[in-house]
This record gives sequence, C-alpha cells and structure tokens, in this order.
Amino acid sequence: MTYKIPILLYHDIESVDCPNEKSNLASKETVVDVSNFESQIRYLSENNYETISINEYFRYIKNEQKSLEGKIIISFDDGHYSNYKLAFPILVKYGLKATFFITTNWLNQQYHLTSDQIKEMIGNGMEIGSHGLTHNFFPDMNSHEIKFELSESKKILESITKQPIHYIAFPGGHYNRTVLRMLEMSDYRGACSCLQGLNSKKTNPWLLKRIEIRKSVSADQFKHIFNPLSIAFYQMVDSLKSLTRRTIGLNTYSNIRSRLYKYYIFKR
Repeated sequence: MTYKIPILLYHDIESVDCPNEKSNLASKETVVDVSNFESQIRYLSENNYETISINEYFRYIKNEQKSLEGKIIISFDDGHYSNYKLAFPILVKYGLKATFFITTNWLNQQYHLTSDQIKEMIGNGMEIGSHGLTHNFFPDMNSHEIKFELSESKKILESITKQPIHYIAFPGGHYNRTVLRMLEMSDYRGACSCLQGLNSKKTNPWLLKRIEIRKSVSADQFKHIFNPLSIAFYQMVDSLKSLTRRTIGLNTYSNIRSRLYKYYIFKR
C-alpha cells in the first residue's frame, strides 16, 4: 500500500504564562494547550516520524526513487506570536520542523509574529509560506483583489526571508475556481486547504489535505488521528459543511456558525 503523508494543521498555542486572547468560541477551539502540544510532538518523535517541509514534499513526489514512508508535515496558520514563544522551542527541542503560513498584514502587530522572529525561525530550519495579506476569504474577492493578495503577501514575505515563497494556505480554508485558476498562473507551486485527508503523488497540488488539531484532541485521540475511519468521518462532515456553504453562501454560513458554535457537536 502506498504511504500517504499527513499534514497536521495547528493555529495558536497557549499556556498559563501565555494565555490566548481569543474570545470567539469557534476561534478558541483552535487554540491548543502547550502541554498537549508537547505531548503530541513527543509522540511523533518517539515514533520516529520525520518532519519535512512543503517544499521537500514536492521534491519527494517528483523523485520516484525517494519514499515518503514515515514522513509528516506540521503546519501552522495565521502567524500568532505563540508559534514563536511556545511551539518553536518545543519543535527545536525534539529536532522537528514546521511550515508557518503567515498573514502578512498582521506581521509586527499585537499577538502576532515579528519579522525578526520569522528570521530566527528560518535560521532553525522552519519554512515560511503565505496565508494571504488580510485573512479575508478569497471567494469574497474579485480577481484583482485576489491577485493583489497573492502577489503582495508573497513579496512581503520574500523581503523578510530572502527566500522564494512558493506555497500558500487558504485563509479560513476557503477557495473557489477563480483562486485555483489564478494560482496555476502564478509563481506559487502549491496550496494547503482545510480538506481532511492524507496526501500522495495523486493529490492535487493546489488542494493539499490537512488534519486539523484542535483544543479538544486528547493524547489518546492524537495517536489515532491517521485512522482511515476517523478521516472518513470528518471528510463526510466537511462535505456536508461544503454543501451548506454553497447553498446559503459563505458569509451567512460563517455568521450562523459563529453564533451557534456552542451547540455545534463536531467542533470543526
């Protein structure tokens, strides 16, 4: 059986000394306690998983002689300051690396990463990608706005990192045909979605799948996150959510989800 590579998706990390500022229930659910995060990273290390970057992933799938067996990608969206303060030291401690997708208008702002922090992270083997300019959802934009978000965020990050930025994660996980078409004509080489699943050489490079790790994921649950039945279940949930968004519209869906999240049983 062909090994399929998982991409883990995190957002913010928090601790007693570094509490998270989010108040929205749905957003708070994406914040992982630092002790849980370290136990998850320790589990990957003790079970001999090797972390690779998104760029290395694409090099692997182009090289038929190289195997992805035992490889895993860790990713973070948004560029919250806890990525540097809490997650980064733990990754270094266990000799693992991650890809950080940065919303560039939030750089150097309260609760978010600074340019110097990004430079330090790169110096320790971390990878940087774009998460757009404003974190506004691409499907709500016209083609000119999308083009500006893609190009400007790329340019800002390249000026900081002194490296080419080839990969992006869709803000909110939202995309449409226009975004995909524009990416194919851009200097980007791949994109991460929030679609649940694993990745192989057959996976669409513009819709890489990820497994989101949330506050509610226990240590025992983490050990089984690659279980096909678990992945299939959340793929079904995603399909229902996607159908709902297409039916009532993204903005209406987002507003309803935010107001009713405490009653939402799947917490995704």
